[in-house]
Amino acid sequence: MIAGVCVFQALAQNPDPILLDTNWYLHEVTVDGTTYPSTGDIFNPGILGFDEDEMSTWISVNAFFSEVLYDPVLDEFETSMPALTLFICDIYCDLEEVYLEDFYFKNGDPQTFSYEIISNAPGYRLIVTDSEGNFAVYGDTILGIHENRLENIGFYPNPAKDILYLYSEGQLISSATVYSLSGQQLTVKSENPEAIDVSSLSEGIYFLEIVTESGRVVKKFVKK
Repeated sequence: MIAGVCVFQALAQNPDPILLDTNWYLHEVTVDGTTYPSTGDIFNPGILGFDEDEMSTWISVNAFFSEVLYDPVLDEFETSMPALTLFICDIYCDLEEVYLEDFYFKNGDPQTFSYEIISNAPGYRLIVTDSEGNFAVYGDTILGIHENRLENIGFYPNPAKDILYLYSEGQLISSATVYSLSGQQLTVKSENPEAIDVSSLSEGIYFLEIVTESGRVVKKFVKK
């Protein structure tokens, strides 16, 4: 039993190298069903970074810092002994409070987050999800003109019971695919490319991939 614990602790120090070697730029965070987009400010985009035993994320002059322990088998990390600064806030107050305090800090208690790294050629996207189903979406580049076009692609309602309605701001949707959290492609009904019937899915969290002429977007949704 002791040997098993030692092996787990050793593995827990070696997460996906992409996670550690990338500066992750915040694209949006969703807490309690409300989505807060990134600042759109190239000078204060919201940045997340990891190293072997610590993580930090900040917007403008405010930040969240924490020690972390990784579980690469489950793609999770646990925060402990966190620190939070929210002493100056003039422009992005709502986003900073929701993202830094409500999503990560949570009264300073230890928290477990799952993460998913998705290939989004030519780069990557990172989705970090807390134990309550709230999540933050990052990219390895700051949102620019091309990325902003992709950010105007999405769906509603979320959570969904029967139908997901897609929107694409005038861009042609070529395909929409539902995946489980494990990455398995699922078969769902679709009478047209802008309405996906998810009534047959069990309750839980899924990914929806939408492909358009500008690229592809992958976002989480909750099936109720």
